[in-house]
Parts: sequence; C-alpha cells; structure tokens
Amino acid sequence: MSNPVVTLIGSRQAGKATLARSLQDYDYVKLEASENRECATEDPKAFFTAYLHKVILDEIQRIPELLSYIQLQC
Repeated sequence: MSNPVVTLIGSRQAGKATLARSLQDYDYVKLEASENRECATEDPKAFFTAYLHKVILDEIQRIPELLSYIQLQC
C-alpha cells in the first residue's frame, strides 16, 4: 500500500490533536480554519499538491466530500 490512511477518533478533548501534532515528518492542517477548508473544498487536487509528503487533516468531518476524494486516490 503506497498511500495508507489512518483515522484517529475519540471523545472530545481527549488529546487526539495533541497526539497528531506530536508526530514528526507530518504536515498538520486544521480544516477548522476557513482558508484551509475553502481550498480543500474548491480544489482538492491543488490542496493536496501543497502537501508533498505525509499530512494530518484535523477536523476532516467538516468536509465529508474530501473523504471520497482521498478514497479514490489511495
């Protein structure tokens, strides 16, 4: 598998984002930020082109259509 995807789920305020941000060699993108959400929604291909290696997408549930795009790419 060349493009693995992992989903981290859990209760609110349980430390998921803290754990994710602690991973080295990953870009971290908070999709709660309107400029990130807008870019990911309008042009997912261009959005992912900005992240040339591993990326963590925090709050991805705010853009459910992005999950379909990821599924087709992996």
